[in-house]
Amino acid sequence: MKKLIIFSLAGVLMAGTVKITSPKAGEKWIIGWGPYEIRWEFYKFAQPSRINLEIFLNSCRIAPHVPLTHRSFLWIPWGGCVDEKGGTFRIKIQWKGGSAESDEFSLIPPPYRLMSLEPDRKIYTVGQNLKLRWKSLQGKGQIQLWDWNRKLCDLGEISLSEGAYSWKVKNRCGTHLTGKFVFFRIASGEKTLFVSHIFKITGEMPPARRIR
Repeated sequence: MKKLIIFSLAGVLMAGTVKITSPKAGEKWIIGWGPYEIRWEFYKFAQPSRINLEIFLNSCRIAPHVPLTHRSFLWIPWGGCVDEKGGTFRIKIQWKGGSAESDEFSLIPPPYRLMSLEPDRKIYTVGQNLKLRWKSLQGKGQIQLWDWNRKLCDLGEISLSEGAYSWKVKNRCGTHLTGKFVFFRIASGEKTLFVSHIFKITGEMPPARRIR
């Protein structure tokens, strides 16, 4: 949906047009997964580097002060604006003097059973210990680390009846993990049994410097 904005700059009328190109009509984004890219196009703005956007999910603000010139914003559907049951929504961007809306899209619950993480955070640092928990099942499974739709590595075979697994965040998995959005998957053969929510791995904090 396009919005035509007319404003004055140094006495000259200028027109600016914005169109949200993602999400598209009918798309389904999974709650807690991502990050998904909210994208927009614009043209005929005077001094666009000075224009900042606010981004909304319906009427709930998910991001302030996003430069118009960035053309996109990465977002994981979670937090106070997202109900765990999901629903139908529009993305709205707003700036001083105008706004634009996307087509309707859906937020849906994950299609697999979820495992929990302790501590339950969205960001973990290299070297941090965490524990995965899931509802006990019979048999064995393989625990894996994934980056969106790409398996990064197998972490080992586990007994599903134990219902828990401890892991220390490492910056090794066949690739550097710092800065990546990843999630755990427990699989039996090709079948997915459990997944965790998406989380981000950041670098290990340097030691404190002493001031003499």
